[in-house]
Amino acid sequence: MDYPLLNGQNITFFTENDNVDLFTLSLISGTAAANHPVTELQNESVKLTFKTTTAGTTTIRGNAPFPYPNTTNLNGQRVGIGFINHNFGVNTILSIRLYDTALVLQTSQSYSAVNYSNINQRAKIVIDEIRPYKTRICYVNAPTPFTLGRWEIDIADPTPSVAFWEFGRLFLTPVFQPKDNFNWEGLGTFTVDESRVTYSDGKDSSTDFDPRSRGLNISPPMVIKTNPVVDIPEWGRLIYLTGKRFQILCDPYPKYPDADFILSDGDSIEAYHNATGQIYGTLETPCSIVRSADGGINSAKINGNMTLIESLG
Repeated sequence: MDYPLLNGQNITFFTENDNVDLFTLSLISGTAAANHPVTELQNESVKLTFKTTTAGTTTIRGNAPFPYPNTTNLNGQRVGIGFINHNFGVNTILSIRLYDTALVLQTSQSYSAVNYSNINQRAKIVIDEIRPYKTRICYVNAPTPFTLGRWEIDIADPTPSVAFWEFGRLFLTPVFQPKDNFNWEGLGTFTVDESRVTYSDGKDSSTDFDPRSRGLNISPPMVIKTNPVVDIPEWGRLIYLTGKRFQILCDPYPKYPDADFILSDGDSIEAYHNATGQIYGTLETPCSIVRSADGGINSAKINGNMTLIESLG
């Protein structure tokens, strides 16, 4: 069975991050707290965080090195911006500006996390439930031609609920969004809980609590045939080159930027599913790519399921 694009928004993978990791990062406004420099955003560990001294307006800048990495060529590509392990509030506004090599503003996007002043209590309860997952993702479409020379991100909040800004990882990269989507019935989230329960002679129980992480089971498309020239190499990069070696970010439902759509759709179940499915972690169980006999000469088939486990370190 084919699973075509859902309003142009298939499952999305952030597999590279050169536009953060290879760029020179600096603070244009705001002050970093001691031992929490902005360069921690280039560290895969979400526990090593960038942190400011106040919750005032903060601007982070990334300047491209020379020669430019391949990922700076953004001609017409969909660019994903992901914030991992953040403490942003419901009114925090993220503004993203991308500049070309001549440092001329090409595109910008102000992304309001949520403004819930006009929605019902039921939706607010859902947002309170999904907020602990601490992932925020937004997208911009780059113009053509476009080579990324610099980016800037503003963090601002008119009524901050925290005393400082803090987050552990930043993505800004062209994303892999396969044209043949995964099996919607095969997507499932689960919890990895290594806590141990012990029992006394009197059968009283006690639990040693360990951190819990999320997992995501993905059934990739059975046949890759819509855009095989691009998608087969990208699936190969994800499965064979990335695997367990590097942390990736997965957004199963990028049609919905976080929970903004609750404002219009009121679909709290989808919002919850979306937030719990946005996972930054490692591909613990990959699949295999084989030649497909039923999709034509220029096609391939993916066998098995993929399992992504959230990184807490």
